[in-house]
Amino acid sequence: EDAETTRKNFERKGKITHEIAKEAEKFEMIKMHGKKDSKNLIIGWGSTKGAIVDAINENNIDAKFLQILFMKPFPSKKVLDEIKKAKNIILVENNVTGQLGDLITRKTGFFIDNKNKILKGDGRPFFSDELAEEIKERIK
Repeated sequence: EDAETTRKNFERKGKITHEIAKEAEKFEMIKMHGKKDSKNLIIGWGSTKGAIVDAINENNIDAKFLQILFMKPFPSKKVLDEIKKAKNIILVENNVTGQLGDLITRKTGFFIDNKNKILKGDGRPFFSDELAEEIKERIK
């Protein structure tokens, strides 16, 4: 309960977090799939990867897919760099609240419009054919 002890613990924890973030830069934090020069950017993570990759490859969709591999430390600069290159940003998440979209906004300051969020909250995976239709609708 001592304020000084608490302050020192927070300082120590902050230094550790900073060191972890520096060390994490040595690892692959994101992966790019699809047409690397496309102005249509799909962002996702986790279980959505297979359906997104299949949707864009099997349907010859003009899009690239930014797969985020780590949430903490979040690769803010790399994500924002890709967002800045894109004309159209689509978020694909297998949850109803768009948690990754919220994290992107908090960490980069960029807000993905709700009309460009493809969210699924029924506990079932995305299928590439349904996802392809959703993506095509958003890149018209």
